[in-house]
Amino acid sequence: MSRDHGRQQENKYFALVINEVRTSVEGGSSLANAMRPFPKAFDDLMVNMVEAGEAGGILDTILQRLAGYVEKAVKLKAAVKSALIYPVSIVGIAGLVVFALMRFVVPIFANLFTGLGVELPLPTKIVMGISAFTQTFGWLLIPGGIAGNWGFKSFYATPNGKWAVDSFMLKLPVFGMLLRKIAVARFTRTLGP
Repeated sequence: MSRDHGRQQENKYFALVINEVRTSVEGGSSLANAMRPFPKAFDDLMVNMVEAGEAGGILDTILQRLAGYVEKAVKLKAAVKSALIYPVSIVGIAGLVVFALMRFVVPIFANLFTGLGVELPLPTKIVMGISAFTQTFGWLLIPGGIAGNWGFKSFYATPNGKWAVDSFMLKLPVFGMLLRKIAVARFTRTLGP
């Protein structure tokens, strides 16, 4: 039998983790202590449950519950992702349509209104201003979007940022209620057999 148990794993990082954990356990370390240096593969919940299972002599039961928890979490994540594909694609397409209108269609009407020389209502002036801004600075949307995405991810990676964004998301009218239901379902499944 091969000593490199990680060869069966396609993910290179996880193959390395498997081999490192095996080496640590064979060297006399507990399984929880061998897992602890790899927080990307094993979160605090997993490590602490394994540690409790080792201390209580019920490691097999704990590992079965963790396996069930991970399977349910993966299924829930996939379900949420598939449920979000439609709304995200609709918002993206709507954004592209609005951009195209502001960039190509509104300027035609703006030229027409300018030629008439009449006083325009405030909403029309605002739309024409947005259109003029889009024509002049529309190219900034792509680098601005990339920078905004990077900034949001950096902010969300901090504990205060995560708390601020998550608390805001939970206060949203419909989406917040959905997130709370998902969290409760996930928590009750974790406690269940």
